[in-house]
Amino acid sequence: MRLYAFPLFGLFGIYWYLVRYIRRTSLLADTVDARRRAHNNVRDLIVIKRLLIIVVLLILLGLPSIIFMIMFIFTGHLLSITYRIGWLFVSFSLVLLVFLLIRYTVPLRQTVKRLIGVRQRHIVPQ
Repeated sequence: MRLYAFPLFGLFGIYWYLVRYIRRTSLLADTVDARRRAHNNVRDLIVIKRLLIIVVLLILLGLPSIIFMIMFIFTGHLLSITYRIGWLFVSFSLVLLVFLLIRYTVPLRQTVKRLIGVRQRHIVPQ
């Protein structure tokens, strides 16, 4: 419970606070203009969608550890491969989180592209 549920509840709490903050700033900055409201709603939807993708992937990557812990509760012993599989999924989730962070954060993505040396081709109309 301490290893899986508390961090997950903490993550949900942070995301819930973030969504409330975005919604509150959207309402404060909202004007009568329907386009601005629609733009704010689209932005909120994108943020919520990205957060849900990250949370669902983290939950799925934590499932093997939970299965092994449930097996330990019922049987009283762990399999010999428990730690290896657990560390494999932890390592994979850290790599995946870094990838998703770079993919979903535009300034970070541009910085990584600049460091790697990826050049964007600008097409100039003639």
